Amino acid sequence: MKRMFVPFAALALMNVMACSEYILEGETHGDPTKVEAQIEVTPEILNFQQINAGETLTLPVTISSTGEDTLYLEDLFIEGPMSFDLDDATTDRILAPGSQTTLPITYTPMADEEASGLLHILSNARDNPDVTVDLEAVGLAPMIELSPSTWDFGDHEIGCEQEQPITIRNIGSAPLTLYEVVFSPTSDELVFSYYFNDGIVLAPGATENVTIYYVPRDELPDTGYLHVYSNDPAHPDALATQYGQAHLADEVIDEYEQEGNNWTDILWVVDNSCSMSDDQNSLATNFSAFLDIVDVLDIDYHLGVVTTDDSSLQGAIPIMTPSTPDVHAAFANAVTVGTNGSYTEKGFEFGWGALSSPMTDPGGPNDGFLREEAGLRVVFVSDESEQSSGTVTDYVTNFQSLKVNSDHVVLSCIIEQNYGQRYEQAATMTGGLIEYLSNPNWINTLSQLAWLSMSWQDTFELSQVPVEETIEVELNHVPVYVGWYFDGIYNAVVFEPDYIPDTGDLITITYNELGSCEG
Repeated sequence: MKRMFVPFAALALMNVMACSEYILEGETHGDPTKVEAQIEVTPEILNFQQINAGETLTLPVTISSTGEDTLYLEDLFIEGPMSFDLDDATTDRILAPGSQTTLPITYTPMADEEASGLLHILSNARDNPDVTVDLEAVGLAPMIELSPSTWDFGDHEIGCEQEQPITIRNIGSAPLTLYEVVFSPTSDELVFSYYFNDGIVLAPGATENVTIYYVPRDELPDTGYLHVYSNDPAHPDALATQYGQAHLADEVIDEYEQEGNNWTDILWVVDNSCSMSDDQNSLATNFSAFLDIVDVLDIDYHLGVVTTDDSSLQGAIPIMTPSTPDVHAAFANAVTVGTNGSYTEKGFEFGWGALSSPMTDPGGPNDGFLREEAGLRVVFVSDESEQSSGTVTDYVTNFQSLKVNSDHVVLSCIIEQNYGQRYEQAATMTGGLIEYLSNPNWINTLSQLAWLSMSWQDTFELSQVPVEETIEVELNHVPVYVGWYFDGIYNAVVFEPDYIPDTGDLITITYNELGSCEG
């Protein structure tokens, strides 16, 4: 067949005419008609079914040219979520009659969803220039929810502890893995706790809790940021935020007059078993050495004697004081307790019993001996082993619990060497004196015990729990900035040895109390 040469200009004109959507028939006036291009698209509905988040599925859409003229695909786009996508790189845009091409459509879910969209195929087809294909899919993904996502603790009193649980819930359709929980507060007044391991998997609908605690100590605002890292593809770092602020509670003024700077209650626990007659008499005879020193030191004392098997105070005058007539004789009467006592010497048990309920209850046999403001000294005198049930530490703790400041309790002992290890241990724990009955120098022993009887009222317990930073101390209405500190264990202001107020001094302590959060 002979080839015909077509000039370039004529070829260009033919192409323009071929690409035109309309041609004119007959006269140059009248309605235009379309060319005979036709389109067929299958399927009408493209259903991806269920796809796990992070996975991708690609399905084809087939486009066929079914008319008598060339089909031109003018535009291809998807109306719908971004999880649907098309790739037309290999799709033919010009289709001769009877030919077809494919358009790949992908679905990549990034969230838990029921997705739907429309694929639009715009062409020069005579009867259907905009063909649509329904796109349907179900994305299966974990989805994290933190509830509440924001929380305001409000404006409460300083020291008012509050807590708020934050619920971690999987509201998606696939398992949620919690990789890590991190709390980043602006201060240590906000803390958190949780009781599950990193890497725990929550089934759809399952929950775990994190608790945020707020204990404000100042008036500055505080913010907490709770980060929960998981396999949620849409929110791998979920955030819950907490806010809080506090204000000072009421101001409290505690006033004290220094009266007890040399008050001491001195309990003697004396073994009354059969071998103790000589030791009781020696103690009674030489006790003036003790009294001479405590008088010089101007100690306001209470003296009492109990035995290793009886917690009742002994003697005709059970509680002896500086105003007792002939204290030496009264003590000699009380301390010669006899030798008919139990062979099971329990100095700790009956010494503690003498200082606790019911013996010290109002109307009890020892009522009035123990004074709240006074120091406490307990002296054990025995030639046998201590046989109370319970540990030495437990008894020492019991004796120390009688005073706001445990340093005001001193336990001493005069014992038979190699027999009184438990007494020695208690004395060592409290800074007391350890002496032996084999030492004939009773005067020296009693003199040392007298010096140990000095008590200084250096600890002033506050009536309320304070905001420590607000504590102010005045001595006789003059501010004092040094020589004292706040002891949280005792809830007290403690003066250092060189700054202890003198008798008659007025101590004023002002502070804001910690909030109680009641109501």
